[in-house]
Amino acid sequence: MSSKVVIVGAGFAGASTAFHLSREISEGIVVLEKEAVPGRHASGRNAGMMRQLAEDEAITRSTASSARVMHEPPSDLPCRPMDSRGSLLLASSSSSTSALVEIAAQEGVSTERLTAQEALERVPLLEGSPFQEALWTQTDGVIDIHDLLLSYLRAARERSVQVATARGVMGVEVRAGRVRAVRTPEGRLECDVLVNAAGAWAAEVGRLAGSEAPLVPHRRHLFLATRTLTVDPAWPFVWHLDRGWYFRPESGGLLLSACDQEPYPPGEPEVAPGAHELLAEKVEQDLPGLDEASLQKSWACLRTLSPDGRFVIGWDEKVEGLFWVAGLGGHGVSASWAVGQLASRLILEGPRASESAFDPARFSRAFCGDHRPAEGAP
Repeated sequence: MSSKVVIVGAGFAGASTAFHLSREISEGIVVLEKEAVPGRHASGRNAGMMRQLAEDEAITRSTASSARVMHEPPSDLPCRPMDSRGSLLLASSSSSTSALVEIAAQEGVSTERLTAQEALERVPLLEGSPFQEALWTQTDGVIDIHDLLLSYLRAARERSVQVATARGVMGVEVRAGRVRAVRTPEGRLECDVLVNAAGAWAAEVGRLAGSEAPLVPHRRHLFLATRTLTVDPAWPFVWHLDRGWYFRPESGGLLLSACDQEPYPPGEPEVAPGAHELLAEKVEQDLPGLDEASLQKSWACLRTLSPDGRFVIGWDEKVEGLFWVAGLGGHGVSASWAVGQLASRLILEGPRASESAFDPARFSRAFCGDHRPAEGAP
């Protein structure tokens, strides 16, 4: 069997790329997903928060353009619009928000500085929390992650994209420096372009093709808590930039994270023994209104990061026909539209096309200074 484009992974990176490509290519696109159901890992386990402001202008450009679309999705993407309840980004001082305010102005994101009292009026639960000011972004919100992911795939299927689940990649055939085919348990699939959108497994898929990218999955925990006081479901999501935690209303309670982050191998991440204690410590110090909360559920997900925290979107330097859409680092849902749009454009323009901010070739250059993963991903 032959195909023009094979996309490995049906999470947000692969699904959005397939959706955008199918707008331009009428046939020859196949998506391979190793799980029986798309979105079993990072794309289906995140907090669903559409936060536009990241401490990186290139990422903010992607999240802001995606958010604008999600307020009113196009007719060929029949998903629910974003719940635009807004966001509060808390800070211990104005110096913590200065860079974000500057990036917001550059990228056209309307945001407003609030005093601590003004933030308390919006979310009374913050009484006693250690912050001095907040950034209010009305156009942030929450999105139904499963609905959005399946909408990308449904729309792509309607335009003749084949989505094969429970079909992993066992090997990649490369001859004369060019991708020729992928091997699966069901057989060999020829292709002109192999799109590596394998999430936490992206580095492994790259190695199968004979290439490397410094992508490392990191484990993060989320918790669903109930509490005796009433939670207003219309509250915005709240994120403390300096203290490292966030919460939002969910199912009559609160969805919380202590923003922990540790390297973890690709797979099904277990809940770490100390995860509950870390959250309890932050709640005790920063959210006295949650003293009587009880945890109902906990789970872990993987966020795959590059050394500089930016996405990896573009043609491989060594292997012709290999294209990367990886390292979204927790921004998969919030940047999915722009990521797929960019990937589709670069694929259609051919191997000479690149986007410097996300180009995989940047890893072949010497890194200088302190390169830490960008903040601002759930």
